[in-house]
Amino acid sequence: MRTFWRVVVAFLAGFIVSCWIAIAALLWLLEANQILDPDQLLALAIKYILGPLAGLIGGVVCAIAVPIWLNRRDRNAKPMA
Repeated sequence: MRTFWRVVVAFLAGFIVSCWIAIAALLWLLEANQILDPDQLLALAIKYILGPLAGLIGGVVCAIAVPIWLNRRDRNAKPMA
């Protein structure tokens, strides 16, 4: 049961962090390159399509990697006397 909750928490954390990083990076890229978006359609696409897609990829990667790292740490930990 502990592994299940680790996977869930890792997925949610990875989703949220990678989604916000992708949105911030893409919006910054629009501003830095002075790309005009008068209808805000590109910003909406970034917010509702590209951000969650990056979040999904980041969440899956974290859901796979974090429990593996934590299980290795638990296996190598010294038992308490």
